[in-house]
Amino acid sequence: MNRNYTILLAVALVCVSVTAKAQALQSVVDDYVSSNYATLKMSDQDVSDVRIKTSTFNKKSNITNTYSEQFVNGLPVFNAIASIAIKNGEVVYATSNFEANVAQRANGSKPGLNAEGAIQSAARHFNLSSEGVVLKEKTSGTSFIYEGGAASQNDIKVRLGYAALDNGALRLAYELDLHLKNGKHWYSVAVDATSGTVLKQNDWILNCSFESHEHNNVKAPTTLRSVLEKAPSTSMLVGGGEYTVYALPLENPDEGDLSLVADPATEEASPFGWHDVDGAEGPEATITQGNNVWAFEDKDGAFNVGESPDGGDDLQFNFDVDLSQDTAAYTDAATTNLFYWNNIMHDVFYAYGFDEASGNFQETNYSDEGLGEDGVFALSQDGSATNNATFGTPPDGQSGVMRMFLWNTLGDQGNLEITTPAALAGDYELSISATFGRRFPSADEAGLEGELALVEDSDDTDPNDACEAITNAADIDGKIAVVRRGSCNFTVKVLAAQEAGAIGVILVNNNTDPIINLGGDDNPNNPILIGSGMINQTDGEALIAALIAGETIIANPTRPRFKDGSFDNGIVAHEYGHGISTRLTGGAATSNCLTNQEQMGEGWSDYFGLMLTMKADDSGTDARSIGNFALNQDATGGGIRPRPYSTDLAVNEFTYDRIKAYAGDGVPHPTGHLWATMLWDMTWNFVDKYGFDPDIYNGTGGNNMALNLVVDGLKLQACNPGFVDGRDAILAAINTADYIPNRQFARCFVWEAFAKRGLGANAVQGDSNDRSDGTEDFSVPEEFEGGCASLSTEEFTGTSFAVYPNPSNGDITVRIDGSFGAGEAQIFDINGREVFTKAITLEGAVNVNAAGLASGVYILKLSNVSTSYTTKLIIK
Repeated sequence: MNRNYTILLAVALVCVSVTAKAQALQSVVDDYVSSNYATLKMSDQDVSDVRIKTSTFNKKSNITNTYSEQFVNGLPVFNAIASIAIKNGEVVYATSNFEANVAQRANGSKPGLNAEGAIQSAARHFNLSSEGVVLKEKTSGTSFIYEGGAASQNDIKVRLGYAALDNGALRLAYELDLHLKNGKHWYSVAVDATSGTVLKQNDWILNCSFESHEHNNVKAPTTLRSVLEKAPSTSMLVGGGEYTVYALPLENPDEGDLSLVADPATEEASPFGWHDVDGAEGPEATITQGNNVWAFEDKDGAFNVGESPDGGDDLQFNFDVDLSQDTAAYTDAATTNLFYWNNIMHDVFYAYGFDEASGNFQETNYSDEGLGEDGVFALSQDGSATNNATFGTPPDGQSGVMRMFLWNTLGDQGNLEITTPAALAGDYELSISATFGRRFPSADEAGLEGELALVEDSDDTDPNDACEAITNAADIDGKIAVVRRGSCNFTVKVLAAQEAGAIGVILVNNNTDPIINLGGDDNPNNPILIGSGMINQTDGEALIAALIAGETIIANPTRPRFKDGSFDNGIVAHEYGHGISTRLTGGAATSNCLTNQEQMGEGWSDYFGLMLTMKADDSGTDARSIGNFALNQDATGGGIRPRPYSTDLAVNEFTYDRIKAYAGDGVPHPTGHLWATMLWDMTWNFVDKYGFDPDIYNGTGGNNMALNLVVDGLKLQACNPGFVDGRDAILAAINTADYIPNRQFARCFVWEAFAKRGLGANAVQGDSNDRSDGTEDFSVPEEFEGGCASLSTEEFTGTSFAVYPNPSNGDITVRIDGSFGAGEAQIFDINGREVFTKAITLEGAVNVNAAGLASGVYILKLSNVSTSYTTKLIIK
């Protein structure tokens, strides 16, 4: 047979196989939603058109997770997603946030505005220019791709559908995203298809400290591959690499020394090493760049793709660190550490199911599943902000962006050194943490020494506040501008000075109050790229008087020594964790399933950081904090969260009701802190029973089991979940997790941990978009009231056990991966009365048809003379 024909035939057979599999999955989903629309609180018309958006196979549990989108009038309902898990052709767990009565609520299907008009409306909403936005591709009759032009650094993907509003309306709208040129925001918006009004907006870039900062002038390429393809071939290089880093599981430099790690890439996750892109032997780059991440410094805060350390042909990234020096002295080491930890996160979570099909971050997907060209951009020593870290997560197929900043916790204020004239010589306190522009250089860098020049404008009231047009631009050009604080925004003053040619700005306070850090929103169309700071009124007026008198003043504004966030491995892991939770919740094709008030994104990120820095001699009662290194605290410091993480209620007493204190404030960190507290308690229940395994990749300890359940829970839970949704998804993961030695113990561990923190069996979540309407409860299900220690270790130990569907109408399947002989199935109501019994063989898949039971909660018991097992059964 002709070789080319053979290849074509093989490709055709693969395509047929993939299509048949997709059709089979769609059939299972269709059957489920059509049979359970009442349970979903909808009509059959509401679920008449449900389409699988993405699906992924979980090898550890033999489950296919599908994520389906609801359609009406042939158009999608944005963010109306069902997470349906299928095993052996049967639905084993399902949850959704489908909309009800969609046909009656939808306001037609013919837009009055075209896609380009929607982009223009969104651009105006965010004060952006839409110049250069042109159609690049029409992917369907109602979806398009536009070049970003001046509005977005990325292509703009647009599709027509329906947006569900809080007032109950279902508006025809365009969904699109804009990644602002200054990098500060990556907005996903729904634009009314008639009026052009922005109906909804969500920012894919998450800020992860107690502060919020600006980013400037993003000019990075769309993908790593676009740059690597232009690089000369380096296929002669070896595939490994050596990295001198603060290695796994160190949380930061205070816990241990730098060490050399050789060839740390795992064969499963990164089979060609960390510097590969094309899937062939030999890396494509000798710098901190590869399939999973490209790490580079961004000291100027402009995201112009700064320097990356070069390991040479042998890929040896061994750089010294002296933390007593300024961060500029060890940039290569910091960037290497950032590269290492991003790759560690990629490889570790690949082992737990965050793989290519699930939407992980890779340039080339070696399995051909999922979408590639989305490796992470990781920016070290980003100069556009301080005391922060961010991660931006678009849908699968677009690169994630991590920014790590410096922390000025070694000293809050900078310094303005005057060298000339002698009468003014000395050091003056200077605020240096403006929320826009870049930082002043440190004393260890080249510095910004220059001549001061007083700004003059056309305002007769105060001609030195730069609130009106500057009239002496020629005097300002190339100098450090001195500007008096006045009635207009700080950004207006600094931008005006920049446009006059100033290389920096010293703002003089106009009152006797202490100096402050300059705040304000940068203009993404015309970003501020120079440093600025404030000095007090007395010192500043003396400078102004001297300048008016014709004195030449030479000054050097500097900042104190900073701490480098790229060495705080817990924060790096936290940031990457946002990419994991965002991509896994609701499926990889959407990034809008963690937008509600009670969402727990910050919690999963803290938890991932804790898990990867967990050590054999740790104890659950220890106080574990986040960000201690960045905050210049020792191990006993409180970190950046309201309480340290600990199973000890004397250290962390928070319970579910705590989130009510943050109702309506829009701050997700305290809510996430409580969720991570619950997960941490749960993890220690597993560790106390099954021990700790230091092999974070393939270990079998309690820590590995708990982390696997949390990741599986992310895949199972609803779009825009609340705490009860998240808890129930973890419990559902237990029912199908073959890596759990004893399901009854596992369920008990989960219930005890969550009930301890007020998320017990009778806890009420309420609206997941409202932090104030929940009700806490500290009870566990009846079967666990005696405590986990009272459970028999012989009950189906080592056996995989599942009941599905659950909830159901009573017609269920019991799956037992083991053989225990003849026995019986009994069902008891909440009062302990037996309402059903049937003789069965405790082996394989057994049908138990108890249809006809009233709706409610029951206990199913499987038993014979030597074994027994009980679980909750919900009848709808």
